[in-house]
Amino acid sequence: MNRIIFLTILFLNLFLNPLLSEEPPSKLPPCDTSLKKDKWNNCYKRVIFNDGFEYHGEWKRGLFHGKGKIILPEGLSEEGEWIEGNLKWQIKYNRKEHLTGIWEIKTNSINEKIYFNGQWIGFLNTDFVCRILFTERPFIRNKNAKNYGVKKSTFIVLNTDCKDHKFQKVFQTSFDNIFITNEGELVLFQTKILKENEETNPIGNTTFPNEIYYDSFEKKDVGFLILKQTTKNLTKEDFFSKFKHHFNNN
Repeated sequence: MNRIIFLTILFLNLFLNPLLSEEPPSKLPPCDTSLKKDKWNNCYKRVIFNDGFEYHGEWKRGLFHGKGKIILPEGLSEEGEWIEGNLKWQIKYNRKEHLTGIWEIKTNSINEKIYFNGQWIGFLNTDFVCRILFTERPFIRNKNAKNYGVKKSTFIVLNTDCKDHKFQKVFQTSFDNIFITNEGELVLFQTKILKENEETNPIGNTTFPNEIYYDSFEKKDVGFLILKQTTKNLTKEDFFSKFKHHFNNN
């Protein structure tokens, strides 16, 4: 009887599980390999790119779209619903709704409260104000990212103009961009030691030139600090009451 049960389970796994059988895990037809990838539309195909990055899933107008899975050379994988090249959580993530409030960083050398409202970021203890400038949705190869609690390869990166040597005088490091991962659950503030005059033009002196983040967690001069939210629903009035003097001339 045990042998019959074992063979039945084996049959079900081999022939009904789309990951183990030859049946593609999609109702869409295979993509036409005689066409270039940017012409693939409403089809399914597994692709291994030159850098070892894999995608198994559905395509639309040459982009990942529908059900799909990525596998990085480092072994990390992530799957879900794709919308024109990004995972659904990246598209649906609302930074104003999620970030608004008071967050804190506490380490052996840093104790800082950070106020978020709209595009504005206020560092209370350091008395510094900067802005979120724009948003990107990259994939990041994160071989060492597990040291920061990162479990997923897709990110929201909020580019800021927060670079300032004032931070280095206090913390031995400067703050820069914000990285959000684990489907929005983990918020990291990127830090680094600034080069001479780097803070004078934070847009021109980007930490990751050409918006390439693949080696973010391997760069020796870049680190990350985990933010913890302590207060939600910070109003605009509450924010500006703490940093009003920064806007007196505006």
